[in-house]
Amino acid sequence: MKPKLFAFDMESTLTEEFWPALAEKTGLADFRLTTKDVKDYSELMRFRITKLREERIPLSYMRDVMGTLNPLPGAREFLDWLRRRHPTVLISDTFYEYAMPLIEKLGNPLVLAHSLSVGADGIVTNFHLRNNGNKPEVVKAFKAVGFDVTVVGDSYNDTKMMAEADRAYFMHAPESIAKEFPQFPAFQSYKELQQQILAA
Repeated sequence: MKPKLFAFDMESTLTEEFWPALAEKTGLADFRLTTKDVKDYSELMRFRITKLREERIPLSYMRDVMGTLNPLPGAREFLDWLRRRHPTVLISDTFYEYAMPLIEKLGNPLVLAHSLSVGADGIVTNFHLRNNGNKPEVVKAFKAVGFDVTVVGDSYNDTKMMAEADRAYFMHAPESIAKEFPQFPAFQSYKELQQQILAA
């Protein structure tokens, strides 16, 4: 039997979302847009960085906002339970430069994220996607070295890596997205997902 590996999206699947929180703190509604709204992640990030520079919002402020966020109720306990049993990795479209305060609250799991360039003024100037942001290639790589891979996500940008996995589930996906991809069982509680994992 192949060893099992579990790969999770982070925001909305396991934690609160950063950009809507930044919108709330700054009063700028444009930051509410996520990959649930804009499927092209690079397009979304170019828009976000333009707004950050226009509004002169520094990386230090972004880290402070991230520090106010928390894992979703039950997420840390579920992740601890799973990590005691199987290799578990988070494949996230977040960025190391501001995400670490929230990653620490998850117990410092392995996170494959992206990186940012920051100017001398402390404001983000550019973004750099890990492996061109190609989540499916990460799943393929884990399978190529002998893992049986389960993927859990919540949004459009997760569906391609979910399709590459041996099995995949939605967690906290909007009903519209879950209906668009009925091949992926959808869950709203970690207890239900835990039961599914034990039964698989």
